Amino acid sequence: MKWQNLFLLKLFAGICLCLNLFAAADLLDEEDEIEELNTSASNQEPKTLDLDRIKKQRLGQNLKKLHQLVQKPDTIKETALVSLCSQILNDESDNVQALNALAAFYLKNHKTQMAKIILTRGMKVHPKNSALVNNMGVVALKRGETKEAIAYFRDSLKYRYSNYSAAANLGTLYLDSHDEDSSLDFLKLAYYRASSYLPKGHIDTLRIGNNYAVALAWIEDSSKAWTIFNDITNFRQVPPKILLNYSSFLGKNLSNYKQAFVILNKVDLMDSNRRYASRVKQMRVYFQKAIAAKTKGGR
Repeated sequence: MKWQNLFLLKLFAGICLCLNLFAAADLLDEEDEIEELNTSASNQEPKTLDLDRIKKQRLGQNLKKLHQLVQKPDTIKETALVSLCSQILNDESDNVQALNALAAFYLKNHKTQMAKIILTRGMKVHPKNSALVNNMGVVALKRGETKEAIAYFRDSLKYRYSNYSAAANLGTLYLDSHDEDSSLDFLKLAYYRASSYLPKGHIDTLRIGNNYAVALAWIEDSSKAWTIFNDITNFRQVPPKILLNYSSFLGKNLSNYKQAFVILNKVDLMDSNRRYASRVKQMRVYFQKAIAAKTKGGR
C-alpha cells in the first residue's frame, strides 16, 4: 500500500533541476607554450608571429580559468564571468563552454530570458550539444512548458546518454507526475552515472540520490531506498530537505521512529532560519501518534 501521507513528494518537489555547466567532452586541452622569439642578431628579421597559435593558446588558458571558476558556482561574480567569457568568445565566437556557462549562471539567478537568448545562440551552431539542450529544457520548465522540457531532456540524453543531468531531470518530472516506472529508469541511470563522475558528497549526487530513493520508496522497495538514503546522508553537508525526506522514510516506511527523531533533531540544529520548523513539528506529531497507536495496538 502506498503512503497515505505525501510528505516526501511535497518536500521533494523541485529539489533537483540539474544544470549542465559543461559538457566535459568539449573541454579543450591547454596548448603548448609559444616558442620564444630569437632577437639576438640585430640584423636578423624577427620571426613571424603565429597569430593562430597565440589565439589557440590564449583560448586554452581562458577555458582552463573558466573550468576552475565554474567548479564553485555559488561564488561566481557576474562581472568576472562575463569578462572571461567575452575574452573566450572574442577568440571563438561560438565557443560552447562560454555560452553554456553564461546561460547556466543566468538560470541559477532566475534570469530565464537572458539564458534562453544565450542558449538559442549556442544551439544554432551546436544543435546537438547535450549540455545546451538540457539547459534549454530547464528554461522550458521554468516557463511552465513541461512537454517541451521533456522533449529537450530526451534529446539531450539521445545526444549523450551519459548526461546524468538530463536523466535526473527526466526522472524528476516523471516522479512528480507519478509515473514511477519511467522515473526509476532515468533516476537509476542518473544516480549511478553521477556517482561515478562526481566526487563523493557532491550536491548533485545527493539531490539525485534523494529523488531516486523517493522513487524507490514510492514503489515500496524499502531495502533499496534505505541503501540509497544511507549512502547520501553519510556526509557533513547534506541539505535539510534531504534529511527531512530520510526522516519521513525511516518513520513511515520502516517504523524506525527512534532514528527518525534523531534525524529531525539534526534538521533543527541546521535550520538556523527556522525554514523547516513547521514541517519538523508536523512530522514529530505524526510520529508520536503513530508510536502511540502502535503501543495501544500491542496491548
